[in-house]
Amino acid sequence: MMPGQATTRVTPVPRLSPADLAVLGRYVFRVGGWQTALARELGCSRNLVGMWMGGRRPVSVEMSRRIAMIARQRHDRRVLAERASYLALVSRLSSNAARALMLSMITGEVEARIAVIGQLTSEIEMAIGRLSRIARGGPLGIAQQPPGDGIELEGETMPLSGLPKPARRLLGAVD
Repeated sequence: MMPGQATTRVTPVPRLSPADLAVLGRYVFRVGGWQTALARELGCSRNLVGMWMGGRRPVSVEMSRRIAMIARQRHDRRVLAERASYLALVSRLSSNAARALMLSMITGEVEARIAVIGQLTSEIEMAIGRLSRIARGGPLGIAQQPPGDGIELEGETMPLSGLPKPARRLLGAVD
């Protein structure tokens, strides 16, 4: 890198699995033909999306990043529109007691989001713990287990394709 050149930090995005692609596609487009709508939005063919869904071709990291960005933008727009609609409803109420009751519901929403974040954090910590237990046995922390399609963890197979690239490198399974 040249002196004075700006640096940007890019958050690594794992490749989306067919199951995750389906969840995001249905959430983003909310229609039965979400695969066609996704292909149109991405500027790719409907057949390519079908190959991703059938597992015949992996979703590229770049397309995974774009799909995640589209999902986030749509979600943000929906949240803003819903919040504006809700606040307009509250402002039309005639009594302060009714307004207070309706605004207290927002507090419950925030508490629910905090609970979800806590649950996701626990799941991520458990996954990191599993990976660190695997990696402890080898030289320089590299696992002795030869990489295949997945890692056997407590009787459960964790697919390597769902792991970020640095974790796959640590386990000796690089794309």
